[in-house]
Amino acid sequence: MTDLIEVKKSTDFLQAAIDVQAERGKQYDAPDGTRSMVKTVQAFNAITGHNLTEAEGWLLMQIVKDVR
Repeated sequence: MTDLIEVKKSTDFLQAAIDVQAERGKQYDAPDGTRSMVKTVQAFNAITGHNLTEAEGWLLMQIVKDVR
């Protein structure tokens, strides 16, 4: 008896990535589609006295990911 190896196509990997992103969206995004950056920036500004914008918050997150 031989073991069968399942060969996956690129579309299988793409679908798996889509599924992960959809699940993360359920966990982290609000039902109306808004995300947490507005609240994050508001908290940061309250703590530091800075006036960071939402766009700058997203830029900071991208930089953190790029540096990793």
